[in-house]
Amino acid sequence: MAKYKQIADRLTKRIILGGLGTGSRMPSEKELAREFDVSVQTANKALAILESAGVVDRREGLGAFVSDRLNPRDLLSSCRFTVSLVLDANVQGLPAADGVLGRFAFNLQHVLSQSGFSWDQVSRLDGPEVLERTAESDAFVTVGDVDEGLLERIRRGTRPCVTFNRSVPREGFYSVMVNPDVMGELAGRMADVGHRRLLYVTDDQKKQIYDLRWREYEEAARSRGLACERLVLPASRLAAGTVTPEDVAALRRSDFTFLPNDSLAIAFMRLLERQGIRVPEDHAVCGFDNSAAGRHAAIPLTTIAYDILEASNVVAETVRAALQHGNPPPLATVDAWIIWRASTETPSSGGGPG
Repeated sequence: MAKYKQIADRLTKRIILGGLGTGSRMPSEKELAREFDVSVQTANKALAILESAGVVDRREGLGAFVSDRLNPRDLLSSCRFTVSLVLDANVQGLPAADGVLGRFAFNLQHVLSQSGFSWDQVSRLDGPEVLERTAESDAFVTVGDVDEGLLERIRRGTRPCVTFNRSVPREGFYSVMVNPDVMGELAGRMADVGHRRLLYVTDDQKKQIYDLRWREYEEAARSRGLACERLVLPASRLAAGTVTPEDVAALRRSDFTFLPNDSLAIAFMRLLERQGIRVPEDHAVCGFDNSAAGRHAAIPLTTIAYDILEASNVVAETVRAALQHGNPPPLATVDAWIIWRASTETPSSGGGPG
């Protein structure tokens, strides 16, 4: 695309997003030339395109102004918006979790394409690529615990950032969370069937979403008089079975364990087997994500599920509302439910759609 057309496109997006309101003065040719590092003639051609389209009015001796007759929403069909999807690089290494995120990304792309905007792409990125490949992005969706510094760097100007499964209580960020209240239900159901020593195993001490679920889980457990302990077991150690005596002691102190994704939970069940601990007779296990691997494991895995299409819809609607300055809520939640299978002794009832 010619440079002057690119500038016209960028200015049109500013108008749509509210950065330039109807009746407001446009940057002058000289200001645009400096901003976009082009000649004054190129900047003038960009404004001429907008004038011919009825987007701006030029007034002799005063400059160009966004037309008072313009409804910014009428410009949506003339622009292609780019939404970049930024995944937590650590999560990408977990095959089962990655499959869930892959379905989420696919559904999100489909929903965005049907949303009334002409969406250009959904990019699947990790940290080092973000700044290089997203300079022209209009909005971001991040999944998981994307690095705090990276969040700050991708949130430039007025571009909104929607975070999935991470709460960022700052202006310009909108969070969509899988409802952590399900953790309280899980602890309560385990207490009801006789479990008294609950364990929460994560592979990373720093993941914020793990902390949110842990707080709900611990509060619900302790409110029922249950022992509740947290253990960090890196995925590599879980897979290799290289646990310390302290780790084994924690396993034997507990009779039920929650793990934050099915991939970790399956590795954990293998670890219990190597320690001579039977599932579910001696120790019950629950994962998260409702992956195919969990459904077809040697001992089918009890898990927490959520509707990926619903999550995609909520994220897409939040992106759209943010871009249109529709004031989306800073935090939205997606329902979750427990699917009971053989890795716990709980009867298979009371869950949501499986």
